Order: sequence, then structure tokens, then C-alpha cells
Amino acid sequence: MPADWFRSYLLGQYRHLIAETLRKAAVTHDLLRDWLLRCDSALLVYDHDAGYRSFLGADPQGALALRDAAASMSS
Repeated sequence: MPADWFRSYLLGQYRHLIAETLRKAAVTHDLLRDWLLRCDSALLVYDHDAGYRSFLGADPQGALALRDAAASMSS
């Protein structure tokens, strides 16, 4: 989201984040981490048994790192 106007619009309209299938590529994790810092609440769903998708470029370690970013929301 390099365009500031788009980021302002999106985050001004939506204050809560729901994301599932967190074993996506690292670029997705970067975007979610940025949003977590600006949201009022978040629900992140991680599937431990979705290992068969790792050949599609999934990043399970990066997805688990989002847990720390979400924990910092309440700090």
C-alpha cells in the first residue's frame, strides 16, 4: 500500500481485522503486520495442519511471528 490516500481510506473505514490461512507468503505477513499496528482489534487464524501447502510459497514461521505483533496491540 504505497499510496497514502489508499492506506488512509482503508484504515479509516475498517478498524478491525480478520485474517485466516496465515501461511501465506511473507509479503502478506508484512501487510498484516502493518495493519495490526493500526487496528482496534484483530482475529488471526493459523492452521497448524496445513503443511501440505508449503510448496506454494507459504511461510509458516512468518505467520507465527504475527502472534507477537498481535500481542503488542494490547500493550
